[in-house]
Amino acid sequence: MRKLPIALLLLSLTTNAQNVIHPLWGSIFADGQFSAGEWDQAPTVDVPAGGGDLSQVAFAVDGWGLFLGFMGHLESNQLFPEVLLDIDHDRTPAWSGDDRWYHVSATSCHHQGAYGVYDDCSPLPNNWSAHPNISPGPPMTDMVEIAIPWWYLLGITPQPGDTIGIAVVLTNTATSWNMWPAGASRLAPSSWGHLVFPGASAIAEGPSLRDVTVWPNPVVDRLAIETRAQGPMDITLFDAQGRTVHHQRSVGTGSPRIRMDHVQAGTYLLRLQNGADTCVKLVQKL
Repeated sequence: MRKLPIALLLLSLTTNAQNVIHPLWGSIFADGQFSAGEWDQAPTVDVPAGGGDLSQVAFAVDGWGLFLGFMGHLESNQLFPEVLLDIDHDRTPAWSGDDRWYHVSATSCHHQGAYGVYDDCSPLPNNWSAHPNISPGPPMTDMVEIAIPWWYLLGITPQPGDTIGIAVVLTNTATSWNMWPAGASRLAPSSWGHLVFPGASAIAEGPSLRDVTVWPNPVVDRLAIETRAQGPMDITLFDAQGRTVHHQRSVGTGSPRIRMDHVQAGTYLLRLQNGADTCVKLVQKL
């Protein structure tokens, strides 16, 4: 990731504007449900899906991470969504150590430094999320939401004006790789697009859910939530199928506790909502 010099940034935006993404600043609850209005203000790009069909991909960021919504013509066109990221934005002609690959099919897969390496796949991966996975057969899974945190798998703290390289792919993994930007190569970060982080006015915040800590994690019986956010907070725990396991409303600051002794072992999504601010954490129950 880097901050482009102003002259270079303006030249890039002017000469290659169709390959530049200015993402929505807003928290997305990436549960695969595509709630009403959730992505309405986010910029989108079209990706060929075969047979004249187009899929749309929407982009958003917040203090937690990067969100993408793939919409239309996935499983019904026998295609799987992928995200490619060039974190240092060095635009090398071949993959380097900072480049990341994220893939969603029957499992969600991630690899750093090379494309298409399936050695880290899980139905519900730790520390990033993709919902739902694409299981064969009806109903067709044609919409997928992906959430990737800055702090863990990306290892960056973005600042206004910083850029990373980005490309999205729809693939059958064997013979077809449909991409945005048009004409890009999945093997050449130099051909990918640019994601530019919002300006300072868009990300100025007071105490918020960016500061949440949940512990212990993994948890056995009680989970504590620590945050500097003020006012009422809705706390909801979802299982791997998106079903609500627990909900409570906390008032004021402090450290709300959630009883987990009645919850089966597994991985869960914890959603915290404080007004318009939303945070999602992965929780492992032992």
